[in-house]
Amino acid sequence: MLVSAAAGATGSIAGPLAKAVARVVRLAGSDESCTAVVDDFGFDACINYRTADLRAAPSSEQCPDRIDVYFDNVGGPILDAQHSAGWP
Repeated sequence: MLVSAAAGATGSIAGPLAKAVARVVRLAGSDESCTAVVDDFGFDACINYRTADLRAAPSSEQCPDRIDVYFDNVGGPILDAQHSAGWP
């Protein structure tokens, strides 16, 4: 499961709930945030959406098998990339 804005009110609930049954990857806007959500919040991986090619990210090392569920909590350019890349 890929969760956008996982540190926000809604995403912070979606991530831990999904973690009970799935590998959970978060999108964040800085390398520092990525480090924090993996080390402090227990997500499996994190993608810095400011530096990553979001169209390629689902096939990257963070999401090696594919994305089965994308929980969008942001919209805008991230949601546009999701549609272009064919994420679920």
